[in-house]
Amino acid sequence: WLALFRSAGVCGLPEATIMLRLALPIGVGLMAATLVAEALRSGGNASSAVASDFGSVIAGDTSDRGLLDCHGHGCATARRRCYSECECRHLDHIERRRFEKGSGWKYPKRQSVVIAASRDMGRTASTWVFNAIRLLYRQAKEACDSYWLRRLSRDKLEQRLQTGAHLLVKTHEWKGEISSAEFEDTKNMFSNVIVSVREGFPPDDNWMRVATHVIHFEDIVEYDEAEGK
Repeated sequence: WLALFRSAGVCGLPEATIMLRLALPIGVGLMAATLVAEALRSGGNASSAVASDFGSVIAGDTSDRGLLDCHGHGCATARRRCYSECECRHLDHIERRRFEKGSGWKYPKRQSVVIAASRDMGRTASTWVFNAIRLLYRQAKEACDSYWLRRLSRDKLEQRLQTGAHLLVKTHEWKGEISSAEFEDTKNMFSNVIVSVREGFPPDDNWMRVATHVIHFEDIVEYDEAEGK
């Protein structure tokens, strides 16, 4: 994973710069995006909840006005305004192009459920990792719906897979939010679990046990030890 991020030229850059770098129509960026999408599809347990022919649009996903779509006002499912932990879908203007005829966007034959997890603390680069995965899918023009979910559940994941797109979820500790039995049932849906860690802070052992890849804060973020930032 880290090698793929580096090949796209995004390591050590702020998120706004990552967006610009990945949006450029350069071969290395597109190649890296395609490789990451392939790696995600082939790793772990690819969900078979919804399957479609490559390149087709899912009947239930024809616009960005679905029950889970938020445009700053919340979504019909959550029934509350958008807030810092909004669990609705937030597609950017480029991701919304997948609904345009002839846009070249593709839906996967097999969906992936990718988890970007970290402890609930600042400065682990988990948001960077989450956005890097999302933007690489975007660069490859593979439909991917990204969400923040505080409390994971099979029902939530299955509901969000109904669009036929890949599913990317950012989350923190699950222990204390759901039971071990619920997690064991839900984890069978995960294709990849990317865990962000940082030196000096103990990792979340519960996520580390199921991690398919670990991203170290110090490997991707320029850090000034003297200033502590």
